Amino acid sequence: MACSRNRVTITVASDRAVVMIRGWRAADLARGAGLRPSDIGVAGWVLDYGDLGTLVAYLEHRRVFAEIVEERPEPASEVVG
Repeated sequence: MACSRNRVTITVASDRAVVMIRGWRAADLARGAGLRPSDIGVAGWVLDYGDLGTLVAYLEHRRVFAEIVEERPEPASEVVG
């Protein structure tokens, strides 16, 4: 069983263009899978959506827990005037 700190969170953008990864050695693991993550600061790292399958397969091979969540678009706010 994997240690609870060995965890990566993968957030799929609402437009499914990119995925954001955060967590335990997220960028190192993505590079280990042969991918090139881009640093977006505090939010983590970003990859193309097409790389999701490669990343998940690599994480499973390394026995790293990955939580995949979908970003929900925020509803348009109503202007009260």
